[in-house]
Amino acid sequence: MRVTSSLPPATDLPTPGLGQQRPFRMFCYTRFFSRVAQNAVNFALVLLIVDPTGLAFLSSLIVLALVVPSTVAGIVAGAAADVFPKPLLVFLANLARAAVTPVMAIVALLIGAAAVVNLRARDLRPGAG
Repeated sequence: MRVTSSLPPATDLPTPGLGQQRPFRMFCYTRFFSRVAQNAVNFALVLLIVDPTGLAFLSSLIVLALVVPSTVAGIVAGAAADVFPKPLLVFLANLARAAVTPVMAIVALLIGAAAVVNLRARDLRPGAG
């Protein structure tokens, strides 16, 4: 009586580990460099606000504006991802970004204009300089 095995033949090579797979490595590299670039931009924004104005309050507002949305959205998105279809969530997230971006640009222009006007007024005062 001969017994046959349902196991695969011994010639099959095992799949490489996750770190050995090129797509996963490329994904990790792009995430790393993307986060480095994003943090560099965030740091530059803080410096651009603090340098002309000298107001630490504005730098704290910019840090809050950078940190709070991702924290709140992360909590909400985690729960929503379990309930709603993914294509709908991606569409709604891109729609929200498209709506918020012009508003943020207008606010940034107004804050920048106010800072320039404030600096000009300070420079034009008698005894300034």
